Amino acid sequence: MSQHVTEQKSFELEIYDVIIFNWDVLNGDSNFKSDKSKYYVEFNRIDFIEFVQKGKIIIIEDQTWHWIPAQPAYDVLLSSQVTVLKRAKQEKEGPPRSDKACVNKWVKDHPLIHNLPKILESIYSHPQDFKWFPPNPPIKLRVLQGLHPTNIYSGAFQSWKSGWLPLLYTDDGKHPIMLVKKDGLGVWIVSTMFLASANISVLIENLIRAKEYRSDIIQYYSHYRARRVVRGLSGIGVLLLWMGIAFALLTHFFNENIPGSNTVGINFLISLVIGPLLLWLASLSFDYLRSSLRLLFFRK
Repeated sequence: MSQHVTEQKSFELEIYDVIIFNWDVLNGDSNFKSDKSKYYVEFNRIDFIEFVQKGKIIIIEDQTWHWIPAQPAYDVLLSSQVTVLKRAKQEKEGPPRSDKACVNKWVKDHPLIHNLPKILESIYSHPQDFKWFPPNPPIKLRVLQGLHPTNIYSGAFQSWKSGWLPLLYTDDGKHPIMLVKKDGLGVWIVSTMFLASANISVLIENLIRAKEYRSDIIQYYSHYRARRVVRGLSGIGVLLLWMGIAFALLTHFFNENIPGSNTVGINFLISLVIGPLLLWLASLSFDYLRSSLRLLFFRK
């Protein structure tokens, strides 16, 4: 028996401004039918990429396996553009977690975080041993630990391709937990945070209203690109300055112009004064050069 197709329905991306993939939507967990949603998104990857490039927003948040960030969940749409911390290490030591996070000082004027304090805190203040769940729950202990109401994030990002900006960091400032990238006229936002459950209302509102800030975000990237080039060149300038100082020392420029510099005592005093000063300045210059180069390649 044959039948004619009289109606066809499909998921229309164009009617949305913001799409959020959170919790287990893309991690492949069959218990939550995530394997099917992951397959659908992966199969229609080009449509989602075009969705962003045309001026829309996609947020990928908290895609984990047992509260450890799952790399394949981010690769579905981003093809290894961002890399989470190594899973084996987190399984051994546990993923980084905290009820606090810090704003990246290098991009604190970014439209998505410009109105946030330097330190973000969960709205909840329960201690880690607080019995917030009914006794003898039918779920495993690691799940309870991962779901603790004070957690702002679970896990972090290890590396990211050029063009991504880290906006928020772990409480120790070592690893980013939120990255943002402009793509065409739209914006990608990825995070390992429990945005909703931590209830950081200002941040959540900024993300949901990201489309309203779209032109500001695009303009920010243009300004930031110029700033990082200037900062990178200034770092190289500092390096060249130190090369000049080293050359001057090697050619005895200073010694020839200091009275009594040919005596042992004067040379000893000069070494005591100038030596530590040069080492201190060299250390500051190295830190400045390092941060400049990291900023130049979007590593800050």
